Amino acid sequence: MSKLKEAIEEITYRSKYFLERAFRTISENREEAIPYLREAVKYANDKRTEIDEDYQLHFYALYLLG
Repeated sequence: MSKLKEAIEEITYRSKYFLERAFRTISENREEAIPYLREAVKYANDKRTEIDEDYQLHFYALYLLG
């Protein structure tokens, strides 16, 4: 698994810790990360009434895409 995919998995669900390494990896690979981040926002929108309350990737995706 690529470091980018690992980083995205790390920030997908709520954590007690700030995952600085994961955010740095995503930021350093922004162009490659964009499709994953867009998909996270789409997923959250499509599943908004069914989504796990610990799912956080869509929040981070909005920030990282901004």
